[in-house]
Amino acid sequence: PILVSFLVKLAIDGIAIENAAELLPRIEPTADQLGAIQQELRRTDYRRGLERAMFGERAITILTLDDPSTIDGSISNASLYVPFTQSAKATYLDLTDDSIEALHDTWHELTVPERFDSDWKPRRWNPGDIIAALIVPAFEPCFQAGARQTAKANCLDVAIAAELFRREHGSFPQQIEELVPEFLSAVPVAPFDGR
Repeated sequence: PILVSFLVKLAIDGIAIENAAELLPRIEPTADQLGAIQQELRRTDYRRGLERAMFGERAITILTLDDPSTIDGSISNASLYVPFTQSAKATYLDLTDDSIEALHDTWHELTVPERFDSDWKPRRWNPGDIIAALIVPAFEPCFQAGARQTAKANCLDVAIAAELFRREHGSFPQQIEELVPEFLSAVPVAPFDGR
């Protein structure tokens, strides 16, 4: 539920960024207003938000594995799971540790599809491990969504920087590097190809 909430936040941010990109050329905001938008874009850290959501998701799952009846009070056979709880928790923690550790990589490294083919499987196959494998969230789409939002935010940041450059110099820059360091601290890295 927490990762789903985070994905909803990403979707809402995406709508806001797309609307801002559509609206800004039509309303002639002041340089101060553009700077305020840039500050908000730069303050957002989707990787940190995803990490927090993953920790929250993990905490809820561990509590649920301790008492499966917390999912739905109608689960009357929760005691059937008790013999497998410790194994399921160990495997679940192992798999989510790998996922959370992966957030130290770049977006580009996180969004390479081959990354998830072998490393993200339970290391032992017993009923508890199968349970854990079934409840591990689909992290890959979360990484993709975070990278996509980072790209959108970077694009709007660069567009605002280019507009501020145009206002100061009378024309748009010929290359993005001309925006550094006055309007951008650095040329942003594209999250999907690392360039």
